[in-house]
Amino acid sequence: MTIPKKLHYITAAEYLEGERGAEIKHEYVDGEVYAMAGESCRHNRITSNFKLLFRDFLSETSCETYFEGVKVRANQSTFYYPDVLVTCETEKEDDNYVIKFPCLIVEVLSPSTAATDKREKLIAYKLIESLREYAIVWQDEMRVELHRRQNDGG
Repeated sequence: MTIPKKLHYITAAEYLEGERGAEIKHEYVDGEVYAMAGESCRHNRITSNFKLLFRDFLSETSCETYFEGVKVRANQSTFYYPDVLVTCETEKEDDNYVIKFPCLIVEVLSPSTAATDKREKLIAYKLIESLREYAIVWQDEMRVELHRRQNDGG
């Protein structure tokens, strides 16, 4: 008989502090930390194309585009690294590594993250009041699933 390993939960503050010096990026969900896997060349190319497209499109606005290394706070106990995000926030997060008010998030599906991106992140992102659109992009087929907040908040 084996004894199950006790899980060690950390606080959001401990996660954010540890992530600043980490060589490997981690996402944080309700006290648990998950290491991020590397990405394929195709995934990186798609992500880069979105970043460049948004950067050019938003050049005359106060909005900014970030990708890969910037976290988004989905709620007080959940932080993700979206593939691409756009924010038009004027109020900056206390932590210069976290975006608090994204208006657009893009996740490019990978075999290891597809289920999380389509279910867990979809639910978490829908709770971000500032978020207007969440795009899920397939990298092996020409397909984008766009979730858009309606004017009534839904």
